[in-house]
Amino acid sequence: MLDSTIQVINCERVAEIVPYIYGESAAVERERFELHIVDCGICTDELAAIAEARFSVYEWNQVEFASIPTPNFVIPYDNPVIASEGLIARLKKDLFLYPVFRSGKRQQQHLVPLQY
Repeated sequence: MLDSTIQVINCERVAEIVPYIYGESAAVERERFELHIVDCGICTDELAAIAEARFSVYEWNQVEFASIPTPNFVIPYDNPVIASEGLIARLKKDLFLYPVFRSGKRQQQHLVPLQY
């Protein structure tokens, strides 16, 4: 059972870890973050946990998928794609087959007045 007295301590720079790991940070940001993790145990622990998970996925990929050749997908760009008729256009075309809708006015003999 978890102890309800545990306090969560967070660092506002934790969000910089993933861009740091993937090399998406600018050089200046990278240097600042490296200086920060020297003194911040929270970011150091989080960096270690994320890096370990990333390495585990990398190892799994190498063991399971590296030997499988990538399939060659050929996309037939020479064949033009013909857009299908839209729903509204089909409805208009189908509804205008009926005389009531084609004439644009309703025939009075087909309407039954409602009385309340």
